[in-house]
Amino acid sequence: MDILWNNAVLLKEANVMSVELDKKMQYQFVMLSDTPYTPLKDELMEVRNSLQNHDTRTVDGLNSSPAVEEPPLNRGIIAVEAFNTVNGLSYKWSLQAF
Repeated sequence: MDILWNNAVLLKEANVMSVELDKKMQYQFVMLSDTPYTPLKDELMEVRNSLQNHDTRTVDGLNSSPAVEEPPLNRGIIAVEAFNTVNGLSYKWSLQAF
């Protein structure tokens, strides 16, 4: 949730600048997940993989995960969608790229 609050100011400013410069773009937060029908592009896959690697917990240097490996969760990631209102194209960026 902090991620959204920290980037909300930037998102609002991008929308204000788009209107002032008459660029016909709208920016919004989106939640994306990797599925066979909606695959994530490489940049967004790297963000998701880094989040999964960061989520491993250790206690005194020992991995506290169960002995049986569980499949990785298909967690969604928060990204920014830039929507061109003239031609209907949308672009999705990671928060780092935005």
